[in-house]
Amino acid sequence: MKRFKIIMVLMSFMFAASALSTYSLEPDDVRGLYWNAEKTAKIKIYRAKNGKYYGKIEFLTEPNTKAGTPKLDPENPNKDLI
Repeated sequence: MKRFKIIMVLMSFMFAASALSTYSLEPDDVRGLYWNAEKTAKIKIYRAKNGKYYGKIEFLTEPNTKAGTPKLDPENPNKDLI
């Protein structure tokens, strides 16, 4: 009976250790290509050389307005980039 308890304790430690290693996330796990909530754009999350993470729109389901011109960001404070 004592041997059974020791084996069970060892197995539970092994199980817990493997579960913790499976669910541990690395900082760069956020990188990748994601849909936005409305599924109208794909955003690429990447890590720059300065160590910060940024997002960039890689794909739009409707990249142009009804007039056929590219969509712009009217809230961009830099008027040269609108």
